Amino acid sequence: MLSKAKSLLKIGAPPPVKDTSPKPDFSEPDFLEEFCALLDNGKPEQALDFFLSQAGALADSNIHRRVKLNHFRYAARILEHQTRGKHGIEKLTRKLRSINENLKGIEIPQGAFLDFGCGGHDPLGLATAHYLNGFDRAIACDLFPIHVPAYSAFSMYEILANMRGFPHNYLRPDGDLAEFRRRLIELDLQPFIDRDFEAGLAALTGKVVYRLDDIVNLDVEDEELALAVSFAVLEHVMDHEQVYDWLFRKTKPGGIQFHFVDLVDHRSYGGGVEFDPWSFLTEEIGPPNVNRLRASEHRTALENVGFEVLVDRRKAGTIPLETKEKLIPPWSEMSEAEIGATKISLVLRKPV
Repeated sequence: MLSKAKSLLKIGAPPPVKDTSPKPDFSEPDFLEEFCALLDNGKPEQALDFFLSQAGALADSNIHRRVKLNHFRYAARILEHQTRGKHGIEKLTRKLRSINENLKGIEIPQGAFLDFGCGGHDPLGLATAHYLNGFDRAIACDLFPIHVPAYSAFSMYEILANMRGFPHNYLRPDGDLAEFRRRLIELDLQPFIDRDFEAGLAALTGKVVYRLDDIVNLDVEDEELALAVSFAVLEHVMDHEQVYDWLFRKTKPGGIQFHFVDLVDHRSYGGGVEFDPWSFLTEEIGPPNVNRLRASEHRTALENVGFEVLVDRRKAGTIPLETKEKLIPPWSEMSEAEIGATKISLVLRKPV
């Protein structure tokens, strides 16, 4: 049987029309020179903006298509390494470093691990790293679904492959390297290579658990958690008293919690000048799903349910005078130090 292509030729189908339309001006050397210069000068965000501005011209240029792929592939890898990418190894290792630095010298009992608000890009990464570090099981939960499951699956494959090559980058200070490697070799990478997130998750059953639900609905036993962490999540918890009480009940005596809380108006990350980190404290109705609690309010609420505070690290900024004059109650009645705090890292322990 003739192939479709041969059949078409046999009946005299016209050959494909060659695209002779003019291509936009694009100089690969100039593109690379500008891109690399921005990176070398410590301007990765500007390099990202430049790359995005040139992406269309690069795609439409006469450069060989696989060379184009190289530019998209490796430029993205470089940018992920130097900026705060949403996927991948760099994001995971940043979180692990933050946890290890804040928990330095603090003893953690045996038990389960919880990643509260695991996100929609690499939801399994942090939980898997802690399972490999000896926790009985690791739970990842979030309210919002994965953005692109195929991306998350392949990213997970890259993370697991990197763990095999560089286990020390993921090992906790008190971790057992032999046990880490033993558990790692048992994990099946193939579903993630195939970009099948659900199959990859199924292969982790009994080791790493992923739940798309409100935290208070999780199937976690009282006093099961040895360590729970969150990154930029607590500022979005609207019923914080209920959630903090749940965290306390589910944590075992001597168990540890680490929470990084981003206290700024997230609209200020948009790059414009319309909003600054304190803009939402000048509005009667703030942005949705943001509780606007300040650092001491989070700390007090966590202490009220029974946690003791081991670490309280804060970053602060200078409130613009124009914004300060527009603050409304209760924030206008707070001290400048309280309002000025933009980030807080809290390490908590449940008393024995």
